[in-house]
Amino acid sequence: MARFALEAVTAGDFDDPCRRSNHYRIDATSSATPAQVWEELHGRRPLHWCSSLRACEWSPGSPKGVGSTRRMSMAPGVWVYESYFLWQEEPDHLECAFTVTECTVPGIRRFGERYRVTTTSEGTHLQWDFLIEPALAGPLQTVLRRPTRATIARIGADTRSHLARLKQRT
Repeated sequence: MARFALEAVTAGDFDDPCRRSNHYRIDATSSATPAQVWEELHGRRPLHWCSSLRACEWSPGSPKGVGSTRRMSMAPGVWVYESYFLWQEEPDHLECAFTVTECTVPGIRRFGERYRVTTTSEGTHLQWDFLIEPALAGPLQTVLRRPTRATIARIGADTRSHLARLKQRT
């Protein structure tokens, strides 16, 4: 299976107003604790509730911190390879971000994600940012935005539903 190298995403890219057309965000809340939500994102079965994702595998021996790697399957034969460049765990604020280093489909220049998990008065808030920059000319980028938005919307609906059912452990 061929792999295509991608350019790196950096932490500042998620908040760069020049990249807004390639930025997508999911917001979700839960009555569970931030630690529980974080575990759902990074535990033994990360993102298992997302119907758009087929498999998520941490690299053997991955420390779950800066430098950690994992691979994600989104369809048969479609894999992305992720490398974490940000990982912060504080009591009321958990945050990490990765860049996709390689993908098994062409046409993507840069792809990265950032998770921010914070405490709220009702429990926990997840802010999940995606930066997906196509390697195609302007008009073709517009064509690809519709299926990208649909996929992100499906992941968002699955995530909001799952986190809403997740209850705080006592």
